[in-house]
Amino acid sequence: MPERASYLLVFHQHRSIPGTEAPGRPCRECRAIAERHSGWLKVEMDDKELEREIDSILHAAGLDLLEFAVSRHKGKTHVKAVIYRKEGTGTEECARAYRLILPRLQMGLGVQDPYLEVYSPGIDRVIRTAREWKAFAGRQVMVMTEDLHEWRTGRLVDYADGIVIMAMGGNEVRIPVASILKAKLDSLHEGEKADGI
Repeated sequence: MPERASYLLVFHQHRSIPGTEAPGRPCRECRAIAERHSGWLKVEMDDKELEREIDSILHAAGLDLLEFAVSRHKGKTHVKAVIYRKEGTGTEECARAYRLILPRLQMGLGVQDPYLEVYSPGIDRVIRTAREWKAFAGRQVMVMTEDLHEWRTGRLVDYADGIVIMAMGGNEVRIPVASILKAKLDSLHEGEKADGI
């Protein structure tokens, strides 16, 4: 049996046993079995591969992964994740994401106790990536473009193929993302029915 598959088998069996440790934290016995039969502690995933896996897990739970970063210093592993839920992102969503992410980090990084921080994006989140443009569809955003050099606000309709589509002043405006100097969520106008500048 492949190393990772061996560990997953033990891991999921452990999760299904009532009265064991918290879900996602394999007990000492399960760790010993997994190490003896598969050497899972030596199996580490590439950070990008791990990010894709966590993104998929969170998406299945109704959450978007906006940012994921792994840093290592003096033998310590620090992981930062920014998550988002369209209906609202509070402490409950962050706690749920933490519980989903931690066991995957333990498995993928081969580290029992990584330092994990989970954040919400905040009300004035700066928009930098295609992932964020897609996740924030329907929200009020502010953009500054190369041609105008001033903030414009509107509702983010869609993002595809490098084009941001926004509703502004009753019209749909298509803006190449390459021409956007700055962009962020517009908490001041969030919830307004009319779109404008």
